[in-house]
Amino acid sequence: MSRFFESIEGDLAALGEIGGPEVAETVNRIVVANRPALRSRLLEALNALIQDIDDRSGTKLILTLEGDELHIERRETEDPPPPPLTNDFNARIALRVPDELKRAFEQSARSGGISVNSWIVRTLDRALRSDTRQWSGPKQMKGTGQA
Repeated sequence: MSRFFESIEGDLAALGEIGGPEVAETVNRIVVANRPALRSRLLEALNALIQDIDDRSGTKLILTLEGDELHIERRETEDPPPPPLTNDFNARIALRVPDELKRAFEQSARSGGISVNSWIVRTLDRALRSDTRQWSGPKQMKGTGQA
């Protein structure tokens, strides 16, 4: 990770030098003061990316920080995802939603070229499949931090 931060700091220092010695010194102070925040934001962004990938796939990714090195480890989920839906729509649910939400359903279904019912079923199925909390443990970030 140090290479990443050193590269950013070098880019900012080069920009500061364009403004002269006083601007360069000010930029240097800002860079030094923001190192912990930049590191924290990078880890948050990577963790969000890992979470998004986890939510979209059947695998679990673990982001670890060992010293200055980031590692991503792939682990298969313990339980398989639920089977895909069939076209056997027997069950009924009465669903009450605000008019504006109903209009949004209709617009999304129309733009997808399907019925509102099919759109709702697909959307709910996709939401359940992406909710990995049903079959995976808590998300993890390991390593040391600096505040």
